[in-house]
Amino acid sequence: QPAMRINLRQNGTARLSCKALSANYTTYKWKKNGIELPNHRNSSLVLNNVQIDDSGNYTCEITNHVGTATSTIAFVEVQQFPWFFLQPKNVDEYSGNTNGA
Repeated sequence: QPAMRINLRQNGTARLSCKALSANYTTYKWKKNGIELPNHRNSSLVLNNVQIDDSGNYTCEITNHVGTATSTIAFVEVQQFPWFFLQPKNVDEYSGNTNGA
């Protein structure tokens, strides 16, 4: 069960952060659904212009010379804008009786 749930609209911005309580040299690693996010190696994770594919479980992993700790899960849900499955079409309207006369 995620400790935090973040609901965003499509094209919004998600900001996540974690902080190590150790004064020792610490490295940060962000993961989405257990898979490391390349090039995200600091205490903050900013996701700009989020899309449906950005939805998922995010965690922060911190490491120092003693070991590694993983944050609780932050569940990010991106809500999609409504869209037309069927586009509206022009409709011809006729006056008169129902039998076409």
